[in-house]
This record gives sequence, C-alpha cells and structure tokens, in this order.
Amino acid sequence: QNFRQVYQFTTTASIPHGINLAQISIFTQPFGSFTDGTNWYGLEYASNVAIAGQVTFYITPTNIVFLTGVGAPALTSGVVVLEWLSNV
Repeated sequence: QNFRQVYQFTTTASIPHGINLAQISIFTQPFGSFTDGTNWYGLEYASNVAIAGQVTFYITPTNIVFLTGVGAPALTSGVVVLEWLSNV
C-alpha cells in the first residue's frame, strides 16, 4: 500500500514526521520545494552531508532533518512530501 504525507515548514528546524519506520518498506518519492519570498527552488532529498548552494533533507527515525549548504538561498516557507510503501 502506498502512502503520502505533506509537511509545511517556515524554518530549517527539524520536523517530527510521526511515521513508524518499522512499517515502511521503502520511501519511493521524497521531494519538496521552498521559496525565499521571491523565487521558488527544488528541495533535494539527499545525504546527511550539506551540499554547497543547496537546501537538502534526509529522514531519521523521528524527524525530517534539513541541511543548508554554504551559499544556499534563505527560505521563508516550503513543503516536503514523503511517499512510501507500507510493509504491513
């Protein structure tokens, strides 16, 4: 079974996702976008290492964690979408 959850944010503080990772087979399409108030940018699902010029995120057992690389645009708001397959 496929599930999708949408999370809105206004800072790069971690977001508790409330998902039981033991019930997930795989995340199939984590993605997002954000704005600096003028332009819109893609939000990359990447590693737990910051990438210069990018705002990225990764998933821990409890949170969606954002990383802001040197030179990345400041953000004012955005959205992360997590899609996954359940193994139950």
